[in-house]
This record gives sequence, structure tokens and C-alpha cells, in this order.
Amino acid sequence: MEYTAFLMENVLPKFQIPKEDTFDLYFFNVSQPCMAIKTLLNIGGAHYNIHNVSLPNGEQLTAEYRAKSPLGLVPCLTHNGHNMVESASILRFLALKFGLHNLYPEDFKTRHAIDSALDYNGNSLRRQCDGCSMTIVFNPIFGGRSATREERKHALKESHAALQKFNDEILQHDFVASDSLSIADIQIFFELSLYFLIFSTNVS
Repeated sequence: MEYTAFLMENVLPKFQIPKEDTFDLYFFNVSQPCMAIKTLLNIGGAHYNIHNVSLPNGEQLTAEYRAKSPLGLVPCLTHNGHNMVESASILRFLALKFGLHNLYPEDFKTRHAIDSALDYNGNSLRRQCDGCSMTIVFNPIFGGRSATREERKHALKESHAALQKFNDEILQHDFVASDSLSIADIQIFFELSLYFLIFSTNVS
């Protein structure tokens, strides 16, 4: 939690959230997007409840959960009865809600750069890195078969290519989208932390 502590020390909310303004976060504890949403809720000083959703047990497919998240997506954030999915859009909502203009500036060009990084993560980086993690680690945990050596090598090759593109084309500043911390850094930090943990192990 050192990263969250750093954010709490360096990113202050513009105002306190009223106690009656409550959030419910439907959460899976190894989901990188869930951790990003939880971090921004903490930064904003929000009052929120955690509801654990066990993906291996299929809890995201129940009728009760799909009433909140019709496609069974996790995370899902409920704010005063309004249900939200898609972690990048939730991060934008929270940054605006909490007045965190240092994390999501009002300048249109800077905001576009942040949005582009979030979109690249959702459309490419996450797909490749998460696919690699699923192939190598999580498929057997969730009841699937273990990947062959060639499948593991292919998954790593694809994820490395996405990381190389991210490094060459997206990272043009000290941080992901600009010269200061943003919601894109929070999202991508958690996205890559699990991947690099897996990559640091022997997956050959």
C-alpha cells in the first residue's frame, strides 16, 4: 500500500465529501481496475462500502449482481443509487466529483492526453497483459487447462509488444500522459504491477 500512501500525501482532495454522499464498490481483490477505483475513493476521502464479488465462484453472473452490472463487469461503483461500470469512466467521474484537477486537469490538451492513455490501456495494453496473466496463471485457477510452453511464449511475446509500443509512443513525459501524476498513472500502475509480478517469476 506504499503507492496509495504516496498518493494520499501528494494528492489532496479539494473538498470533503458529505457523509450522506455514499459509494458502494463491488470489488474483486486481484482486479487491477478495482484497485485503481479504491485508490481514488481513498484519495477523495469518500465514504464507501466494499462488496467482494468472487469471480471464480461466478458471483458476477447472478441475477442480483447483473441488476447492477448487466454485463457482469467488475468493478461496479454505485453512487447514491446510480450504478457505474467501466473503470476508466469511473476514474474520470471520481476525479471530477472530488475536484481532483491535479489528477484530471481542466486543460483540454492535457485531458486528451490522459484520455488517450486510458483508452490505450483499455483497448490494447490491458488486453495483452491481462491475456498473458490469464494464460499463464489464472486460467488453471479458474478451472481451465494449463497453457503449453508455446502458448506461454506467445502470450509473453504479445504482451511485450504492447509494452514496447506503450514505451515508445505513449510515454513521452515524466508520467504517463504529462509531467505530473494523473488518473492514467493510477490505472496503469495497477494494470502493470500484477503483470510484472508474474513476469518476475519463472514462466518458461
